[in-house]
Amino acid sequence: MTPRLPASIALAALLASTGAPAAAQRRSFGGGSSGSTAGSATMSPSVVGSYFVKRDANDVGTLDLLVLWRGSPGWFMRRNAFGSGSGSNGGVHYVRQGGVHLTLAFDAAARIARVLGEDVPLPNGANVILVDDVDGPSGPRVVKTLKVNGALGSNRVLNYLILETPELLDYMRCLSQIAGMQNGGPMNYACSSAIATGRISGTPTVTPIPEGPVTNRAADLTGPPAPSAPAGPSQSSSSRVVSPVVAGSWFAHQDATGSTLDLLVLWRGSPGWHMKGTGGGGSAGGSSMTGQRLTARYGGLVLNLMLDASGTVAQIEGKDVPLNDHNVVLVDDVDAPTGLRVIKTLRVDPTLPDTRSVHLAIRRSPELVSFLRCDVKLPDPRLQATMDIICAQVIGR
Repeated sequence: MTPRLPASIALAALLASTGAPAAAQRRSFGGGSSGSTAGSATMSPSVVGSYFVKRDANDVGTLDLLVLWRGSPGWFMRRNAFGSGSGSNGGVHYVRQGGVHLTLAFDAAARIARVLGEDVPLPNGANVILVDDVDGPSGPRVVKTLKVNGALGSNRVLNYLILETPELLDYMRCLSQIAGMQNGGPMNYACSSAIATGRISGTPTVTPIPEGPVTNRAADLTGPPAPSAPAGPSQSSSSRVVSPVVAGSWFAHQDATGSTLDLLVLWRGSPGWHMKGTGGGGSAGGSSMTGQRLTARYGGLVLNLMLDASGTVAQIEGKDVPLNDHNVVLVDDVDAPTGLRVIKTLRVDPTLPDTRSVHLAIRRSPELVSFLRCDVKLPDPRLQATMDIICAQVIGR
């Protein structure tokens, strides 16, 4: 099934039922099922993904729906005078990037998605929708729905799901890249690891970021809606591998003035410690009146981190670490028999372009760059190739 998507761009028109059956008009489209979270992220130089993920009381996640929006390499970086953004408005999740306005609503009970106003049934447990040509002259088109293993557990993220599903990995077009340092962000874990480990082989092609306006039916002529009131502050936390010997965990927040790093913890161990075992890696966190918490899982280890509400005391594996005005904690020997040890706290410039770009804070500090020990070589050439890509992304060389 390849439904033609309607020409309507305005959000109100996308929500309207233009000629839809009466049953479709009564459908409960919105933010997915109860207890699900929605979001969007860059998946490759050609693909942005929008997702609904359910998590139970034990933080075990299941993919409810993943929509992969594919266009020309770098389509989401095209300059657009109307701005860009993603989020939810009136129960509809939207992505407005590179002059394109993409919308998604989801009735989890009926297993029907609405992609740019067009109903897309999800039969036989389908949980992925592939949409192509989002910036092409003919406009976005749904090319396929399929079912993948949606079990995310407590520490798997969507990048692992992409990496382990050949059809989705092929859809990423990881070898169709854009030029220079701008390629670093879109070449995330899935694409970088797939190339480094030989799951994808071939010679990359490099093309410039598209220029000029998008003229298809999904063209964004208005830009993201202005908030009705000043946006309140938001907090986030995450973890990632940053070198052959270090994984990083951090808390950051965003408010009207921009994004700020609250705390970065660099967990250092023996070479490749964070890539041992079969459980992958990742983190889960949350916040309360007393502060923020995060649990990182790497190499069979579980690392617990908290930051109190005042931002002046961190707690690492249950032990208080006074911060004063510092915002970085260096931890060594995480996989040693004697246990980890906090070796130092220090301060770096906390200003970030967004809450995910913690690598920029690391680059500003020669001491942190040295702590990463990107000169360490792993015995497995495939893992080493992955580490070369990660170090290049983190420290910029």
